[in-house]
Amino acid sequence: MWKSLFLVAISGVQVSHVSSKAIADGYTQMGQPFRFNKNFVASAPAFEESSSEVWWPATGRPPLRKAQRAHLDETFDVAMHTDTSFPSPFEQPEKCVAFSSLSHSWVCDPDHLLSPEEQAFVEARLLKLRDTAKSSCDDSDNYYQTAVAVASDIVVNANETPQEATDRFAESLLRRWGVGNKGCHDGIVLAFVKNLKTVSLATRENVDARVASALFKTHIQRSMNHVFLSTGSPAAAVATGVELVNRHLPRAPTGLSWSATILLTLGGVYLASVLGIYYSLNTFMMKSYTVEQ
Repeated sequence: MWKSLFLVAISGVQVSHVSSKAIADGYTQMGQPFRFNKNFVASAPAFEESSSEVWWPATGRPPLRKAQRAHLDETFDVAMHTDTSFPSPFEQPEKCVAFSSLSHSWVCDPDHLLSPEEQAFVEARLLKLRDTAKSSCDDSDNYYQTAVAVASDIVVNANETPQEATDRFAESLLRRWGVGNKGCHDGIVLAFVKNLKTVSLATRENVDARVASALFKTHIQRSMNHVFLSTGSPAAAVATGVELVNRHLPRAPTGLSWSATILLTLGGVYLASVLGIYYSLNTFMMKSYTVEQ
């Protein structure tokens, strides 16, 4: 009997140790990204992915597709995007921006993380970049083209980090969308993924080194993340990234600067005034001399 009680006590200690370890592991994982095998998640929507394991960030569970969450509020994330399912602003602008009357756009925000006004602001900054940032392709009259992709979430495969997945996502969009001048390989795509808090700047081979360098790409990632964490605004983060790209690309020659134009204008007015006074005085003196004669 004593032997049986001793064995029961030993088993109880082992079970208690295992339970404590499980609880500790559970607390360690709280608030961290979880990895779920799709076989263990009965409610997970079917994905057309070759990998059997998908990285679900944020809540630790796969987000519901729109059709499955009609009764839920807007706090739920939309379905995750892939580089092939993400719409093109050049072919499907109505899925990318609110002002879908345009034939195409340079912004794709299918999850509506930006308001229509914010989308229009980013679009305007991208158009300014396209009109002022000079590409060096064959010394022709070409300007850099930059597109922006904004997503709530993207699929991260089991064998990659969130940043690697975002880099792959941006690179794929750059080529699938065909951003850049034909034959110049000078396109740029800026991608921002809200839930992963990741940024990626994808550039083709002939983009200026000041923007295509790894150092600048790290700088733009840190700058955009800093703005997003400070403000909680995806629009502010994206606008910051677009401004940084625009600032570091080579400018198209636009003639005299505004300060030089003002100085030359003032100089011209001064010279005209001096000549006018001289002409008036000379005329007056000539009339006076004629009267005296």
